[in-house]
Formats: sequence, structure tokens, C-alpha cells
Amino acid sequence: MLNDDRSVWTDPDTGVEYELDHFLAFRTTYEIKFSDGTRDVEALVSFSNHCYTRSMEDGDDERYIVDRQRRRDGIEDIRIFCHRRWGFSVDLRDKIRDLLYKQCFMGGSQEILYRQEEVQRPGEHAGWYICMRLDYKEYDDPPFQIWVRSVHWRPNRPYGIRGGPKKFCILLKQYLERKNP
Repeated sequence: MLNDDRSVWTDPDTGVEYELDHFLAFRTTYEIKFSDGTRDVEALVSFSNHCYTRSMEDGDDERYIVDRQRRRDGIEDIRIFCHRRWGFSVDLRDKIRDLLYKQCFMGGSQEILYRQEEVQRPGEHAGWYICMRLDYKEYDDPPFQIWVRSVHWRPNRPYGIRGGPKKFCILLKQYLERKNP
């Protein structure tokens, strides 16, 4: 159950409390090399509750419900606390800060990136995926934003990945050049 300010979820069976403050938005800076020189690009990073919840399935306990969301198709997605996602996400802030030279995959919309973590064997597609949406709004402070939409373990790559892996700094540079900041 979530407390009033949504900063702690308490397991109704064990009474164990799970802190959620590592999902608070934060700012980080990436040093990006452009053709006219190196610039520090500040990013505001925010998180969806999909980083610590999953869709409710038949047989799941309703006491684990964290949120209800209406999808675009009108179907209600009931989100329940997921111990595995929460456990992976504890150091997610550090993973995002350290993205610069990590390999990522571009999604079909060219605004979605995937970072694969905890690969079992080299070249294998099973692992934890961090799904992020990039956004640039010239008049926001800072203009560049990263929304971490989800973290989840999967046995294969997400649908819609375009091309092979590239370093985050390259994908970020290409994204920002398209936005012409």
C-alpha cells in the first residue's frame, strides 16, 4: 500500500517498506561533442511508475494495486507493485547518470531509447531493458528531458528497435541535432 505522499510502498503481507524516493525527478549533465565543440547538455530525468509496477494479471492480489491507468485504446491498465522491477531500479539514477558511453538501441520513433542491462551472455537479447523517451522543449528548463517509461526483464529485444547498438552520446547528439537546439 502506498503512503499518503506516495514515497513508500508497504508490502501488505510482510510489512516491509519499499522506499520510492529514488524515482523523484533529478537533473544530470552529459558532455556531448558536436562539430563546433563540446557542450554540457543538462537533462531533467523523470520516472513512470512502470519502473516499479507491472500490469495486474489473473490471480494477483488486489492489495498490491498501486495505480489504475486508462490506455489510449480505452482499456484500464491496473498496475501492481513488482518486487523485481523495484529491486532492479534501486540504482537506476546512477545507471542514467552513467549512460554517456553505454550502448543503447534506438526505437522506431527516434525518440525512444532502450538500454539493455544485466545480460546473461554476450550477444544474448535476454536482460533488463530500460525504456526511455527523449524530449526537447526549447522553453523548458532544462529544454532536454528524459522520461524513463519502464524497466522490465524480457527474453528478447523490444519490438521496433532500429539498427544495432550505439553509444548513448552518439544517439543523444543525433537527437539534439535533429531538434536544432
